[in-house]
This record gives sequence, C-alpha cells and structure tokens, in this order.
Amino acid sequence: MLRLAAFFLVTSCVSVGAAAATTGNDCAAVAVLRIEDANLLSASMVPASIVYHGWADPIVTPWRTLQYVEDVQRRMGGAEKTDSFLRLLILPGFDHCGMQTGPGANDAGFDPLPALEAWVERGVAPDSIPSARIGADGAVQWSRPACPYPESAGCGP
Repeated sequence: MLRLAAFFLVTSCVSVGAAAATTGNDCAAVAVLRIEDANLLSASMVPASIVYHGWADPIVTPWRTLQYVEDVQRRMGGAEKTDSFLRLLILPGFDHCGMQTGPGANDAGFDPLPALEAWVERGVAPDSIPSARIGADGAVQWSRPACPYPESAGCGP
C-alpha cells in the first residue's frame, strides 16, 4: 500500500473551499486527529510516508501536523523507529498547499512524489527534497532543500 500522507493531512482541506475558512468548518478531519489514529502510519501498513506542511499555512496550523507526527512517533516507540518509514517536512514560507502568491515555495516548485518513489522502489529515504519558488513565467526565483523536521536548510543571499 502506497500512501502519501500529506494528501490526507493537508490537501483534503482544499475541496472544502475558501468560504469554509470563515465559518470554522474547514479541515474538520485534521482537527480530530488523535493519538488513537497514529497507527495509520504503521510500518506494516505503509512502506514509506512523506508528510509535509507549510509554516505559512493560514488555514491549517502546521503545529497540528507536527503534533500528529509526534503522536505517531510516541506510539511507535520513538523517532528512531519511525525514521524507517516516515519523514515530516515543514516548509518555510509554504502556505496552504503552495497555492498562494507568497514568498515561499509553491506547488510548482515542490514535488515529493519522486522522493517517495525512490524510497519505496529503491529503499532510498530522502535526506532532503528540492523546493523552489517558480514564477508565473516558469523561471526559478530561488531554490533550497526541504529537510526532514527538525532539520532545516540555511537560507543563502
């Protein structure tokens, strides 16, 4: 079973729409994730899982995603045990699914699927995943690696 957990944790909110953000009904599934749900990412069910979230997400707090991953780690015996199948990347400046016109990486500049494929098909866990800000003209405005939490890449000039 192949699962890109970020789609469950983050992208499922997109279909709710912008109007829901003002009513408080957006992303109810994320709000109810509890430690009891932590076995969703067990090594026996998921060969590899990349969870990502943007620090600049104004709709769903990245702290909840971090808490969920920490719950998984606690339930599974610590980060040392979950490192074999789970990576959390929290991207600086990345907003809700990279859809806004902010300074962070956008959806055109961040694709975790090749890293997930390499992990599942060749056993190569990602130490980082490239991220970039792609302009409207398709040009790369900047790039840097997205690293598994709690690591972070330094910002250059």
